[in-house]
Amino acid sequence: IDDESQYNPKLGITWQPFERTTIRAAGFQTLRGTLISDQTLEPTNVAGFNQFYDDIIGTKAKRYGGGIDQKVGDRLFMGVEYSERELEVPYLSLDDGSVQEEDATETLGRAYFFVTAHRMLALRLEYLDEQFESTGAIDLPVTLDTVRVPLTLSFFAPCGFSAAATGNYYDQEGDFVRIDGTPVSAGDSFWTLDLSLSYRLSKRLGMISAGATNLLDEDFQYFDIDTRNPSVLPTRRM
Repeated sequence: IDDESQYNPKLGITWQPFERTTIRAAGFQTLRGTLISDQTLEPTNVAGFNQFYDDIIGTKAKRYGGGIDQKVGDRLFMGVEYSERELEVPYLSLDDGSVQEEDATETLGRAYFFVTAHRMLALRLEYLDEQFESTGAIDLPVTLDTVRVPLTLSFFAPCGFSAAATGNYYDQEGDFVRIDGTPVSAGDSFWTLDLSLSYRLSKRLGMISAGATNLLDEDFQYFDIDTRNPSVLPTRRM
C-alpha cells in the first residue's frame, strides 16, 4: 500500500438541555495508519463515539452519529444512539497488482438500560443492531445484519470480591461471495454465557481476576467484521 495522508476533521457536540438529559452528536474522518503511527495523543472517542477501529491499514473512514442519554433517579440510566461509518478499504488487485478501493457502509443502532438494584447488585441490558454492506470485492460480506443482546448481572461485595455473569444472544444473517465467485447466504442464532470473578487488593495494589467466555462451549456459525480480534468464538475460553 502506498503512503497516504489526509486531513481528518472532527466535530463533537454534547448538550445538556435538562439536568439528567444529555444529547450527543459527532462527525469525523479517520485514516487507519500503521502500527507505529497508532500511537497518538488523540482521544479515543468524540462525544462518546469511538474513532479508532482495527481496520485494514490505509482504510479511510467517515463516521456520523447521534445519541441521547437519560438518568432516571439515582439508580437508573438509559439511552439510545445511532451511527454510520462510510469506509474506503484498500486491497491489492489479483489481476495487475494495483491498489484498489472497496466501498463499504457500517451502521450501528444501540439502546441500553443500566440499573443499580442494590448497592451490591447491578443489571445491564443492551440491544445492538449492526448492518454492513460492501461490494464483496475482498473478504467482506455483501450484506450482514447482526443483532446482539447482552444481559449482565454483577455482584460487588464490600470485602473487594466481585462477580459477573453475562448471557449474550446473537442473531445474524448475511450474503457472501466465495473465492470462486459463487454467492452464498448463511445465518445463525445462539446464546453464549460468560463468567468473571475478581478480587480487589487492599491499598490499591491491584486486582486478581479470572473468567471464562462461552462457558457452555456453544458451537455456532458467526462472521465477525474484525476477523483479527473476534468478539466471540465457538469454543470455551478460560
